[in-house]
Amino acid sequence: MLHNSETSPAHHDAPGADTAARLDETLLGGHRRYTLSQVLELTGLDKQFVTRYWRWIGLPVTHPTETWFTDADVEALKDAAALFDAEQMDERAQMTFVRSVGHTADRLALWQVEALVEHLARRYDLDETSARLLALDRLPEMTETLLGQLEHAWRRQLAALTGRMAIEFAGSRGDDRNDSHQLPLVRGSASRTSCRSPSARRGWARRSWRSSCSGSRPARATSSSTRAAAW
Repeated sequence: MLHNSETSPAHHDAPGADTAARLDETLLGGHRRYTLSQVLELTGLDKQFVTRYWRWIGLPVTHPTETWFTDADVEALKDAAALFDAEQMDERAQMTFVRSVGHTADRLALWQVEALVEHLARRYDLDETSARLLALDRLPEMTETLLGQLEHAWRRQLAALTGRMAIEFAGSRGDDRNDSHQLPLVRGSASRTSCRSPSARRGWARRSWRSSCSGSRPARATSSSTRAAAW
């Protein structure tokens, strides 16, 4: 079903399949229990919405008759649909919200895994294969902490952004046609990393991680407009 970082049915008997299955259940928080048709029945959502959601998040449905969906998937779909309905979002807005989550999660997971692999290789003087296998053993016990850190960082970043916006745009209401403070939309890069080959994506993660370790980072933008344009 899910072609990006997911395993396809053809890989079930491949070497390492048992490890992949164990990690899958641990990381997803439960068994894959439902087919696409069962998800549609459980959520009451139409097929177009569900398949678009998964395509936008970067994990398109390619084997709809396989039992690949979890209880958490069902709840996520219902929550997203309820939000979009409450805010009366059109398809363009829905796509942007879902892609932002999928793209960020893809890059973050890749970055953190590569950082862990490099750490283990240095710490225990391992070759790359051994370091990756050890990382697979370590990751499950780290997930709750990493998840908590992600939520904490997102809340802090959102609070900082909305605080800056409240100050920057205070008293600037007026004719939108003459509003020089409108934020430009960010387009074009939302799915580039997820479309790269695995080796290219790992290379990106290594470069990003090393850049963060060296302390290099883009210059701080001075306004919301320039920050959005530079992202």
